[in-house]
Amino acid sequence: MDSFETQHLVNSWILNELTILQRDYFHHLEKKEINSAATKLIKFVRERLSNEYLELSKASLWNVETKNTLLFVYQQLLLLLHPLTPFITEHIYQKITQGEKSLEAQIEVITEKEFANNNLWQIDCLLLSISKIRDFQKRNKVKDFYLELTLQWKKKWNPSFDFNHFSMPLIKSRIFILATKKKKNFTSFLNLQPFGVLWYQKPIEKEELMEQLKFYEKEYTRSEKLLKNINFIKKAPFSLIQKEKGKLNYYQKRKKDLLAKLRETKKNKINSI
Repeated sequence: MDSFETQHLVNSWILNELTILQRDYFHHLEKKEINSAATKLIKFVRERLSNEYLELSKASLWNVETKNTLLFVYQQLLLLLHPLTPFITEHIYQKITQGEKSLEAQIEVITEKEFANNNLWQIDCLLLSISKIRDFQKRNKVKDFYLELTLQWKKKWNPSFDFNHFSMPLIKSRIFILATKKKKNFTSFLNLQPFGVLWYQKPIEKEELMEQLKFYEKEYTRSEKLLKNINFIKKAPFSLIQKEKGKLNYYQKRKKDLLAKLRETKKNKINSI
């Protein structure tokens, strides 16, 4: 996926997020929940638009599509904000539209299907990875990470999407994905649910292995309990049941691997005495 296609996916992502905002906004307005509607708008502007979309766009190419997407999102946000702050939004709207009045414009209600893309989840996974790595780098200097996706997301993964196109300029770190040969070099992990885990390399301690084992035992118990639930088996779609079975097998394998590492750690400790 070249830089143009990569940024196109980012643009599709923010438009899809805008459709979700519109849905929630109108839902709250219909119920006259003005404070809730305003909260949704503020959260979108602060988190989705400023902290995430603009930052990802800085790491990629600012082409015509990106500029048009940003202008469209700004215009729609001003129209959504107009009932709450009419004077300031009217002033800004006329500035960016060269005199067009907001009352003469209409909110373009878009459906999620218009900008839906099977690969949009990869943007959410990328953003979560960047956030986790930044928090981690405040305490540790690690540059290489290995993203291990759950079976559910691994099947949907589009290998042409380059995480490092964004991770290198934004967090100065590389993220390896589906590079099985490199997996063995990473021994510790950061929780990246619901997508999987981010592995990194450092001398592993028994306490950390126990923490990892506890995490997978908890997930295994949850998945096993769900699959034994008669109501779930009767009502859930076949595909969902199969996904849960895949998760159960994955958690079981991780438990087995961690128990083997714990035995090896204990053995090495005895030999060193």
